[in-house]
Amino acid sequence: MIFFARDWTVIGKKMGSEEDVDLGGVLSSITRIDEDILKDPQRLHLASAAKRMSWAAGRETTCPEDLAYCLMGIFSVNMPMLYGEGGVKAFLRLQEEIMKQSDDQTLFAWTLDDTPDSVNHGLLATSPSVFKNSREIMPYEDYAPRAPFQMTNRGLSIELPLSRLDDNTWVAGLDCPVPPAYPDHSFLAVYLQRLSVDSDQYARKRIGRLTQVSKLGARQTIYVCQALHNPISDQRPFPRHIFQLRNAPSPEHYRTVDFVYDDSTPPPPRLTTSRVYAQQGSLPGPATFSIAKGAHQLTVAIILQYVSDGELLTVMLGSSVDFCVGYNAAALSDIKIDMQKQFESFYSYFQARAVKSVGCIELENHDVRVNIDSKISGANKYYMVDVEVVAKVRTPKLLDLLVDSVSEEMNAREQVGRAKSSIWAKMTTRTKRL
Repeated sequence: MIFFARDWTVIGKKMGSEEDVDLGGVLSSITRIDEDILKDPQRLHLASAAKRMSWAAGRETTCPEDLAYCLMGIFSVNMPMLYGEGGVKAFLRLQEEIMKQSDDQTLFAWTLDDTPDSVNHGLLATSPSVFKNSREIMPYEDYAPRAPFQMTNRGLSIELPLSRLDDNTWVAGLDCPVPPAYPDHSFLAVYLQRLSVDSDQYARKRIGRLTQVSKLGARQTIYVCQALHNPISDQRPFPRHIFQLRNAPSPEHYRTVDFVYDDSTPPPPRLTTSRVYAQQGSLPGPATFSIAKGAHQLTVAIILQYVSDGELLTVMLGSSVDFCVGYNAAALSDIKIDMQKQFESFYSYFQARAVKSVGCIELENHDVRVNIDSKISGANKYYMVDVEVVAKVRTPKLLDLLVDSVSEEMNAREQVGRAKSSIWAKMTTRTKRL
């Protein structure tokens, strides 16, 4: 390959002879492609998938799809060029084609800087730019049988050694040593999050960094979702929806005195993991309640009593619209209750307030705040409920002030009268003695 200037004078050759300028080193520093590979393309197969991707990490193209299409040659793959599909879809298709011909797991060894740990992602990247720090990553040789991996309608099906960090966070070892020192028995690894308690579907998390392990966990065949939706925030129904009271108000200030609910069916099982906090105090009934999926259906009315003055109030939980849940609160004195039909009385009063509503429900004497978050366990979607109630500092009314003022004046007069009586009694006693 010969390089010419604008005026067609020879600048040099990719592999220069003694008479020609050798541009191999210059081209290598510009493209980040190893000089020996530039001079001998037959050595291209020695470069890992991550290294080849890193060569294009800083590349810019006029059409976003060309960022993927220009890499087909160095990976020896073919695929239709569909202009208009977008750069992300084109790059995902490229990686799927690479996986059909290679089991090089460096394809998953990428990082996206400045990304919050809470962001979930698939194992496949969306751009070669995320491989900018992966140039030194290489795969181990085939020292043991490897199961093939492929894209399915449940995500990327792959067998990986998993080590558990907490309830639903895992570390998955890759068949890659850890650069730059490549110590013995070192394995590059990625963080995975299981999408629900009993699921075999995972997503990559903490994508801003890789980690490493020296001991591999048990191998498991899992599915890593590429197109992610959050089943917790998703409005699609599960076979069973359940309220679980996780935290009630402190019994020092508010006693939970009763639950009013449809008890025709037994309560559902409680969800117990380290991520579910213990309840405060004892409860007068079950902590779990099955939710009717229809709109604006009351599930349970929690009856609370303010310890200081005995006032009763209720926090009501139930369904809203589109398989969402909601809540409401009221002083018990505001609800006309038929003692023979208690549940129906609360049901007719219930108007669901959206869980994401800002602020609290302000009653005359109390502020009620309800926090609800979701957890998935198998076929069950649990709505974990935290109830917080704060008594208001009551501002005295004019009548109360007048009554207090009169009472204080009467007390003062009574005390003066008692003092006068005491003085009079002493004087009378002294006179009698004289």
